Amino acid sequence: FDTVSAAMKRPKATPEEKAARQAALQAALVSASEVPLETMRECLEVLRLAAIAAEQGNVHAVSDAAVAALSARAGLAGAAFNVAINAASLKDAPTASRLREEAGRLSAEAARIESGVLSRVDRRIHAPAG
Repeated sequence: FDTVSAAMKRPKATPEEKAARQAALQAALVSASEVPLETMRECLEVLRLAAIAAEQGNVHAVSDAAVAALSARAGLAGAAFNVAINAASLKDAPTASRLREEAGRLSAEAARIESGVLSRVDRRIHAPAG
């Protein structure tokens, strides 16, 4: 986000300065969107690991898989908001659309995995002892 702030501080007294400022701002917004997208990808990986833990982990610690899934989903959702706010300021519609689409795809996959983890954890916690 530092590059966005720096672009906003650029001079804008002349048409040339305004154009350069706008170009720098647009490039900075794309860059600022890539960081939370990477965060979303990493959170999705944590969700995948939580799914393994929910399935194969020790039943006495299986609630930790649920906590991991909930935490990863929260991080992913927060990062999705960062992508959305940056994409909303982009003038390049195809780039904004690409960013939104990837964030949407990652969010949908995360919701699916989280739901599976929580269901599996609930079943394992409530399974008859034996």
